[in-house]
Amino acid sequence: MPKNARERVVVDTNTLISRLLLPAFVPAQAVRRAVAEAQLLASDDTLMELAEVLVRSKFDRYLTVSERQEFLRLFGRVAERIPIIHVVYEPAGTRRRTSFSSLQSMARRT
Repeated sequence: MPKNARERVVVDTNTLISRLLLPAFVPAQAVRRAVAEAQLLASDDTLMELAEVLVRSKFDRYLTVSERQEFLRLFGRVAERIPIIHVVYEPAGTRRRTSFSSLQSMARRT
């Protein structure tokens, strides 16, 4: 890796949700460090999964929809979007059917 190149990091959805809900805990610290010192990577599938999880009503008591949308928007700005070129394992029936553009529009509304 060139001397001034940033390390590239993938953060899973559960860690991102933990970052949002529990900002003082270790997952949040790890995400903050990755943002500061590395380049976050995210696929469209990861962004769609994050958007789908963030709209769940069980999070209503912790954060407003607006706060969750803002988190999704900010993550989308700092993460470099990368294509998935090889799927290692994908259980039958788990492929996302929602279009990313519709989720982006949800995230833009405030």
